[in-house]
Amino acid sequence: MSLVNPATLPASLAEANTGEGYSVRKNGVKVTHLEYKPKDYSQAYVLKTSLILLEEVCQLVRNVAKETIKSLAEGKKLLSNEYGFFYCSPDTLAVIGLNTLRSSLNNTSSKSKDGNDAKEMGLDRHKLLELTSKVEAVVMEVLRQLIGPGRIMVLEKSGQTQSNFAFNRHQTDSDIDMWFMSIIPRCVDTVYATLKFECLGNASLSQEEYNIEEKQVSTMSCYGYAIAKIAKEQVKEFLLLEQMKTFSLIDWLLDRGWEHVSYPEPQDLVLYRDHESHKIKHGAIYLDNGEVESKPGKLNPRIYKHPVMDVLGLYGTSVVFMRKKK
Repeated sequence: MSLVNPATLPASLAEANTGEGYSVRKNGVKVTHLEYKPKDYSQAYVLKTSLILLEEVCQLVRNVAKETIKSLAEGKKLLSNEYGFFYCSPDTLAVIGLNTLRSSLNNTSSKSKDGNDAKEMGLDRHKLLELTSKVEAVVMEVLRQLIGPGRIMVLEKSGQTQSNFAFNRHQTDSDIDMWFMSIIPRCVDTVYATLKFECLGNASLSQEEYNIEEKQVSTMSCYGYAIAKIAKEQVKEFLLLEQMKTFSLIDWLLDRGWEHVSYPEPQDLVLYRDHESHKIKHGAIYLDNGEVESKPGKLNPRIYKHPVMDVLGLYGTSVVFMRKKK
């Protein structure tokens, strides 16, 4: 365990709830460590619920676009207005989702996922209902920024609108699936910006120093990027083995000279875990003063700087730290 004086911890960690947790190796052996949990999961809930709702809206938009284009191909006259588009509002879809969420929270007998979140995060239903208003503000602001001047449209041809929710009748299901895969990272970026996370730009590593192609860097997992920045001599092997179905992150780290530490220092690896399932959900690089640098995932090339606890909920419920032995 680290010998760093806990008095030097930033307030976000010094005031956090701590306790003994454990990770499980593939052979069943439990490895204990100190884990941190925030006293207040409000920010975590807003982040997680906003992105879940936005993904649901985008899934519905994807389905509407596919069905509309299919109907047009079958000769049904949906493009009947003077502007030549089919119209549907993601805002309306979001409001329906928010009303469903509020209804579920108001139903005291409900056993919804949000009820489970309330118990897991220590947030009662009254607090969740209060936070739903913040979720609504975030979601509507994201849609306002992403939609542009219009709403979801299926057009006779492309190029008639600047909206990110515009499709044309000649697109295939694969085209629309690709749209969905691209719009989700944009939702993440816009939510992060709305919550004041600092974007550091796209992931970038020296191709000569790392011997890694630029495309590999932009599509790295959060773990790959963090390990590359902390222990570049290990990243090539990690990127290769990470693709294997039998890969165990915790086994790989422990077998290659990493150890759990109680108190973080700059350049430590931050792991976000679900403290009930003990599964690792996300990785980042500890900077200083309670902040981390992280990559949201393989589909998102952006790098963000944010408080260490602020992505919990979306990525697990507790934080642990590991350090490469020198």
